[in-house]
Amino acid sequence: MKAETLNQNIEKNIFLWNDFVNNSPQGSIFSTIEYLNSLKIIYKILVVKSTDGSILAGIVLAKNSINTFSNPTLNKYPGVQLRKEENLTHKKISQQYKVLDLLSKKLRKYKLFDFEVLMLAGVEPF
Repeated sequence: MKAETLNQNIEKNIFLWNDFVNNSPQGSIFSTIEYLNSLKIIYKILVVKSTDGSILAGIVLAKNSINTFSNPTLNKYPGVQLRKEENLTHKKISQQYKVLDLLSKKLRKYKLFDFEVLMLAGVEPF
């Protein structure tokens, strides 16, 4: 597994991300590349990929007016999105925990301003 910033300027990555969002239980139109580009904002997509290159988890971070990263405007379903799993077994839940841990380590490198994202990254704002 590898955590990285998805380059949304590569056409293959656009299809990869949008397909992931469409199939994720947490996915919504508000996380698609087309919607994010329509906002005309600076944003990053952090993902965890498996060894075969498929996305296991991801989160959209939009740069806001105070130069920190938070949820994109009007994003009704913010936060981490996970790959759809048919039957959650102990093994799959353990794998999701490892994926989220890897993603949270990547998130710590960003200046964040969002309560839910901060909690995932292990930062307590209060």
